[in-house]
Amino acid sequence: MCQAGAIAAGNAVCVKVSELLPATSSLLAELFPKYLDPNLYRVVNGDIPVSTKVRTQAMLSSDKLSHVACVAVGAPLGSQ
Repeated sequence: MCQAGAIAAGNAVCVKVSELLPATSSLLAELFPKYLDPNLYRVVNGDIPVSTKVRTQAMLSSDKLSHVACVAVGAPLGSQ
C-alpha cells in the first residue's frame, strides 16, 4: 500500500479501494478507525463514480494526489 509512507509522514489519507476487492476494502474500513485517527484517515468504498467524486474533492482540497490503479481510471487525472 503506497499510502503507508504518507501515513508514516503524518499526512491525512483517504483510501479508495477497488470495488473488485470488497474483502480488502472491508478490512481496511474496519482497521483504519481502530488504529488511526478517523478524522485524518478514511476508507471510501464504491465504483468509478465514487472514485471521480473522491478525486475531485482531493484536487480541490489538497496539494497532492496519489493514484494507483489502471490507466483507464487514472488517465483523467493528467487532464485535471
